[in-house]
Amino acid sequence: MRQMDQKLFTETRPLYVTSRENPHVIRCRVRMRDLIDSDAFRHAVDTAMQRYPYFCVELQRRDGEFYFAENHRPVVVTNSLHGVELNSADSNFHMIAFCWQDNWIILDVFHGLTDGTGAYEVLRTLLYYYCSERYGVELSDEGIRLVGDEICEEEWADPVASRSDLPAPSRNDVPAALNVIDAAGLEDDRRSTVYSIAISESEFMMFTLDNDGSPATMVSLLLSRAIARLFPDAQDVIRIALCVNQRHALGAPLAHQSLIGGVMLEYKDEMRDWPLERQGTIYRAWSLPRPWKRPCLRARPPTPG
Repeated sequence: MRQMDQKLFTETRPLYVTSRENPHVIRCRVRMRDLIDSDAFRHAVDTAMQRYPYFCVELQRRDGEFYFAENHRPVVVTNSLHGVELNSADSNFHMIAFCWQDNWIILDVFHGLTDGTGAYEVLRTLLYYYCSERYGVELSDEGIRLVGDEICEEEWADPVASRSDLPAPSRNDVPAALNVIDAAGLEDDRRSTVYSIAISESEFMMFTLDNDGSPATMVSLLLSRAIARLFPDAQDVIRIALCVNQRHALGAPLAHQSLIGGVMLEYKDEMRDWPLERQGTIYRAWSLPRPWKRPCLRARPPTPG
């Protein structure tokens, strides 16, 4: 049996940049066709989490060092849209929790524990078990991590901790980016508002391809254009931070850690009169992988301790 105690490495920075006001928690919301069956959902969570022992952990501090240690308490499931505070008694001191209401399923997870790629793996496993029981169907398990799989070292180990050849690029001062809240004269009350935007996936993909973009760069470009229209006289640059999955650069496609880097996409003044297709080409080119982008491990964990 693998020893579960994991000394934190890439997870450490998120612990020191979090607070209750800025909890650094990833929230994934899934809307189902039908109302959630609470018993099937509870069973699916319990089954799915058996597949992810490295997510069934609690934060401990020993001799000034942080560790993730095995947490055998149940992962919390609540009937609400609010959820629970992670790394607290309400979450059984887990760094992951689930909730549901009506036809919504929600996953909350500490961003230092994993990123979107890791969270989606959990969701795929969860939905496989939930839908199998809820609808009494036999689903294809291709590409889905299931209980009974062997968890290989490549999935478990932190690929950054074992590397000694990572470059340390010099820090470059960049001009301040436009702060939309300040520019609009608003007060940041730190309340979260969820906007649901429904568009045709096939139509959006066709639009994106026609304008030489990718889904992520096209959304970034459209946001940049909207901001420029709202604030035409702004002196600060319009800059969008686009997340980049670093697993390919690290040669670690199976890793579960939070391995997110980023590229900065600036909507430069000279671009603003260009056709959308030319702008899309530039944004996509700026987002393409370079030989190395150092992981910028911004995270969203619960408050330590």
